[in-house]
This record gives sequence, structure tokens and C-alpha cells, in this order.
Amino acid sequence: MLSGTLQDKRFEYSLYAGNGCARTVADSPALSTTGLANAASATPDADDAKQLNANLRWNVMTVAFVGGGYVAGDMANRNTLAGATVGRSRFTAADAYGVWDIAQQLLVSGEYATVRHDQMALESDAGVVGNPARTQLTATRVNEYILKAVYHGIPDWECGVRYTVVDPTNFEAELLAGYSRERKLSVAIGYQFAGSAQLRAEYSRLITDYDYLNAYDPVLLAGQYRLNPNEDPDDDIVAVSLGLQF
Repeated sequence: MLSGTLQDKRFEYSLYAGNGCARTVADSPALSTTGLANAASATPDADDAKQLNANLRWNVMTVAFVGGGYVAGDMANRNTLAGATVGRSRFTAADAYGVWDIAQQLLVSGEYATVRHDQMALESDAGVVGNPARTQLTATRVNEYILKAVYHGIPDWECGVRYTVVDPTNFEAELLAGYSRERKLSVAIGYQFAGSAQLRAEYSRLITDYDYLNAYDPVLLAGQYRLNPNEDPDDDIVAVSLGLQF
């Protein structure tokens, strides 16, 4: 790993290359006769997974900076499907963000992230059991968008709001994630005391735009992967959390 700064700390960077990656077990297991992943057939990493990371941050001014990162990795996959060896499985991830501390009182930030994972395809294009199996790798991609604002103009106090959207962009990604798209709204307040201790309370609500049908039936859905938002059941999740950090 290499890290450092350039031009009098205006730029900060880090580079990493390593053996092993985020997903090394049950990465792309063989599919069972029901089209579901068979975890028992997964092959663990045997020093064949590699990963590269790169991060760059530009301190535009004292109260503003932008940055981004990129991650890539692959591994040999010795699982089989229809008698054929899967081969390799790959993933990439990237993000870009910007932060601005307005009048050193209101911290505003935005971030975009995307993850792509090339892995075994589903048993069939339509998700119907019995169709011929596919042996090629299929890309699954999920995008995430984050907006956040934190007010810290009062000594020892801060409060903020965060809005997040997580969006699987294709059918395979929706199946793996278990939903089509989700939104999350969070509101938090924090108080710092005794030097470095902080007490924080947060309220959040996870909003499901689209219902997801686990027993996917293309006939029932008339070829549409996503259901009508107006038919979504009341399955939103509300949570309250309290935390003490030293």
C-alpha cells in the first residue's frame, strides 16, 4: 500500500494491491435444479483472488474538497454448471463525492457510488426453472446516491439529515439484492461532552418504492420486472438508534 500527499497537501492519495478480495466464498456458486444458489458447492479462495484499490482527494480549499475511489478484483471460480467450469468472477466499484462546509456551520455533501459484479447468470433469462442453463458471466450493477447536510454551528452540538437511494439496475441485480429500489431518510442529533465522548440519536425510515416478488413469475408480472408502486404493501421499516462513542 502506498499513500501520501502532493502539492503541499492539496492532494491526498492511496494505492493498494493485495491478495484476497471482498467476496471469496460462495462468490458464484453452481445453481441447483431450482435455480437458487447452492452454497454447499462454493469453493473458498485459495490464494487466487486479487484486488486493486485507488483513492484520490483534492482539497480545493479549507472548507471544501472532492474525491473518488476505484476498486477492482477477480478470482478463479472452480464451481461448475451444466458440466462446465465457471472460470473467473470479477467485480468493480467506484465512487465520487464532494463536501462543502458552508460558513463553517453547515456541512453539505453528495456522493455517487456504483458496484458491478460479473458472476454466473441465472438459470434462464426469464427465471423459469427448466429452461437451458447459461454458463457465461452476467454483470449485475447497483447504483447508490447519498445527500447529507449537517449543522454544527452550536458548540458541542450537531444535527443533520441524510437521504439515500439504492438502485439495482438490472434483473439479476434485483434478484440478488431482493428488491428493485429502496430509499432511506435519516435524521440525527449528536452532543459531544467530556472531551471526546459523543452521544448520538438517529431516526430513519426505509422506503421501498417497489414490491419484490421472491417467487418470480414472468407470466404473473406480464414481463415486467418491477411492480406498480401503488400496489406496494406497507412494508417500510422505521428505526430509532442511540449510540455512545468515546
